[in-house]
Amino acid sequence: MESSSLPDASLVPRWRVAEWVTALLLTGSIVAQMVYRTLIVGPLWRDECGALQLARLPEIRDVWQNFPHEAFPFAFPMVLRAYTGLFGDGDASLRLFGLGVGLLIVAALWLNGWMVHRGPPLLALVLTGMNTHLLTYGMAVRGYGLGVAGIVLALTWLDRTRRFPTRSNTLLATVACVLAVQFLLFNSFLLLAVGSAAIFTAALRREWSTAARLTAICAAAAISLVPYVPGYLGARQWNSLCQSETSLGEIWGALCVTLRAPQWHLAWLWHLLVIGTLGASLLKLVLIRKRNLSGLQDSLRFVFQSIAYSIAVYFVFLLFLRYDTGPWHYLALLAVLACLLDMAFPLLCSWSSWHWLRVVCVLLLGVILSWQNLPGLRIRYSNIDAVAAVLKQQCQPGDLVIVEPWFQGISYKRYQPGICEWMIVPPIGPLEHHRYDLMKQAMQSAAPLAPVLSKIETTLRSGNRVWHLSALHFREEPEPVPLLPACGPVASHVEHGDYIINWHRHLVRFLQEHAISIVDVPVLSPQPIDAREEWRGTRIEGWKGAEPEAGR
Repeated sequence: MESSSLPDASLVPRWRVAEWVTALLLTGSIVAQMVYRTLIVGPLWRDECGALQLARLPEIRDVWQNFPHEAFPFAFPMVLRAYTGLFGDGDASLRLFGLGVGLLIVAALWLNGWMVHRGPPLLALVLTGMNTHLLTYGMAVRGYGLGVAGIVLALTWLDRTRRFPTRSNTLLATVACVLAVQFLLFNSFLLLAVGSAAIFTAALRREWSTAARLTAICAAAAISLVPYVPGYLGARQWNSLCQSETSLGEIWGALCVTLRAPQWHLAWLWHLLVIGTLGASLLKLVLIRKRNLSGLQDSLRFVFQSIAYSIAVYFVFLLFLRYDTGPWHYLALLAVLACLLDMAFPLLCSWSSWHWLRVVCVLLLGVILSWQNLPGLRIRYSNIDAVAAVLKQQCQPGDLVIVEPWFQGISYKRYQPGICEWMIVPPIGPLEHHRYDLMKQAMQSAAPLAPVLSKIETTLRSGNRVWHLSALHFREEPEPVPLLPACGPVASHVEHGDYIINWHRHLVRFLQEHAISIVDVPVLSPQPIDAREEWRGTRIEGWKGAEPEAGR
């Protein structure tokens, strides 16, 4: 009779103990960095404010009607609505929400490591958990962090169902896949890639029942997105403002920017690991093709196909999406690839020397990244809180606040002191969240700035002041700046930017022509500010008495 006692601890390889100790140290460092980021990140920036204010609309039907204007399916604003209903919508509460999401990502990585290869997720922790962009954008009040956790869990349970096609695994995989696509729409394409790899692997073994289970799981996730189709089809009327001509080279460049955070050498390490894993997996499949190692062959096929399909499908998706992508668009892809690299290592490397080499390299890299991440973690999303504090001290009733570009008004609405009237350029607000449809209407208008310029003149003539707030530089315009003509029915992201700059320059020229005093207002911050929302203030006083130009 076989003994049921636990194995002697002395039989556990030393490298296995070293792996667990290293992974625990990495986890401690990641959690410490997440806590540090939470404590100093500062106020919400405009994308976070847009997500929050969408979630806090008076009625749920309002959220349903407007969710296509933000980047995430309906489920994410509903989660945010539930959270803020329980814990409030203050900055501190929302930063704790972000910290909770970050810890959920770490837990998902650990679960993946244990459920897939009964080991710690060394590569996933150091390559994903210590990526500067994951520690910033993954913990923002946006759906990217929940999307990363969701796709890692989906990958975990799809592989689990592929190997052990039980009812419980099938149910858990279905829930994970549905949640993954509900929190981040981009995950549907990663799920297509990983799901296809799992289905093909089962089909090659003629395990038709398993292939059918996996197909049903992926189909359930796809069906869960069907209710969103009308909303996203309606967004085509204005979505061109978010799109521009892009190329594979530009997408690759944006991906490399994400990979190399916080240092450029990480991009080369990623390239080496991904290409090396693909090559080694293919070579080992060839070497063992005639041996009775079906479990190993299936796992290698799954890893190889998942890596290849994920990269190919995601790149094709981004190419057709035509967005000017940022690091946050690639976080889910990075998490999937890192988990697959962890999955591949014990399949390819059985010698203890390889395990020791991985432990040493990961530990050294973790120490280096923990130090190099600090400057990036200190960058605040915004200084809108400092701007609001200045206005609260200096602004008076009767003054006018001008905010540009238009999307900055989303942040200002949350933090504005409420002392005086304010307008955005063009005057399409106040806005709760992004409204590219209203921006497009303004671009098609013959005189989009007329209400703003008229209000500025009235305010200055009455002896009150105008406060100009913008992330754009207030530079002198030596020559008149004519307004761009109304745009056509189709406008791109590039044209959207052209109109913003043109209107800003036109406004600056108008103020230079008619205002008596234009003075910069210092906005101090103890930390560096993200350039996308580093607000600058200008105080404008007095009216020279000239009549406003015709057509304004």
